[in-house]
Amino acid sequence: MKQQEDRFTRDAFATPVRGRPRKPDALTPAQRSKAYRARQKAAKLSQFTPSN
Repeated sequence: MKQQEDRFTRDAFATPVRGRPRKPDALTPAQRSKAYRARQKAAKLSQFTPSN
């Protein structure tokens, strides 16, 4: 245990970070939904293209 005046010594048992760490390039739910809608629209358009 460290003294109250001690500002330089680290705690012996730091509080652990819970959960999986976030990725730096993670998408927000809105960005994920927008990409999903774009993929669905592209799949629908490519499905009904007429071939001559």
